[in-house]
Amino acid sequence: MSSLQALRIELLVAKEQTQILEQLAAHLADELQAHKTQLRSLEAALNNLRDTTDPATSASKISANQTDAPAIPTPYTPLMLLDFHQQSAWVVDDNAINLEIAQEMLLDFNLQVTTCLSGAEAIERISTQTPAILFMDILMPECDGLETTRVIRARCPHLADVPIVAMTANNSTQDMQDAKAAGMQGYLTKPLHMSALGQELERWLRHSPPGNRVLTHEPIAAIPKTEDHQDELPGVDLADALKRLRGNRKLFNDVFLSFAQGCSSVMTELQEAINNLAYEEATRITHRLKGTAGNLSAKNLSAIAGEIEQLSKQQQTAPEHLLKQLEAALQQIISSAKLLASQQAPLAASERNNSPTETPAPIALAQRILEQIEIDLGDAQDDVEQLFELTKNTKHETFGNQVRAEFYSFNIRRLKTDIAEWIKVQAPRHEH
Repeated sequence: MSSLQALRIELLVAKEQTQILEQLAAHLADELQAHKTQLRSLEAALNNLRDTTDPATSASKISANQTDAPAIPTPYTPLMLLDFHQQSAWVVDDNAINLEIAQEMLLDFNLQVTTCLSGAEAIERISTQTPAILFMDILMPECDGLETTRVIRARCPHLADVPIVAMTANNSTQDMQDAKAAGMQGYLTKPLHMSALGQELERWLRHSPPGNRVLTHEPIAAIPKTEDHQDELPGVDLADALKRLRGNRKLFNDVFLSFAQGCSSVMTELQEAINNLAYEEATRITHRLKGTAGNLSAKNLSAIAGEIEQLSKQQQTAPEHLLKQLEAALQQIISSAKLLASQQAPLAASERNNSPTETPAPIALAQRILEQIEIDLGDAQDDVEQLFELTKNTKHETFGNQVRAEFYSFNIRRLKTDIAEWIKVQAPRHEH
């Protein structure tokens, strides 16, 4: 056999081996994805099982068995919580949604709550204060939770006995060790659960039984069910979210709409970070998304964001199929928010019809909407609906329709521009 023939045979064998390896790799990729999906399902099941330790869960199940109540209690089952007698609790987190959720939970324990949106703000404000306990997010820009804790421990001797509790979406052994080394004494993982939060408070603060304090929230109109009795908020475990928020539907609606507004820019920001190989920025984006989605029980989105976060930490680029899953999960949340906003609209209109207050002029409403959308979309919704109704059958009807359409499609940048331009045109006429 000539050397040329031998080389040809080796080439054929190499090609066959390559084909076999490619088939094996494709099979393993499918197996890996299946295992990841199973892992997410098991994690969700574990969270649900963990929640059964929450007294509210047991009470809800008992109530459901006795009265055949719906899966989402309305109103939410009253809960008796320990009373911490207006002691001061501080929460530091760069995410306003997480801050609001944590604040509402702590208020239910009869605590005074102070919030800070950065480590630098906490360091500046706490130097003359003495809270009873401080909850600290870990991954924050500029001055993270570990560095903030170190500075507080070094500069504030009057806080030496004040417990600092980590509050983070990360739960590895190394993360816990780093928190302890920085000067933290406790560790809570997101999404937050009332049972775990209560145990941590009970561990550090003086308290008494709840006595006659019965906690419940008046929910707004229940979200309708589909034919097969599934909740019409795809991508969200609404029952779990309301359980975490003590049935406070208004709080859920407000923070969920704000969260969905931010979701519209996540893929652009993440893709830019990936294209620039900015793995630290990609980690920050996905970590933030994972934690907030978890707090709102958007479990699939939280799990996918967590996978990409881990890859980014290892300076690895997320595969295309995982990024597509993330994009689909984000779009699902945005669609659910549009649905939720549209379901709230009739209620908002009904409340306005029953209100004796004077109706503001269109230009005043437009100015107020422009101010509100910079802070909280939920606060702007009533005025958007009022502007829509007020401009019907008038020369401003097109503008009212446009504002409403852009608001519910979350086209916020265009909405702000259109309102500002309309006000500029109308304002001189209004003044005369």
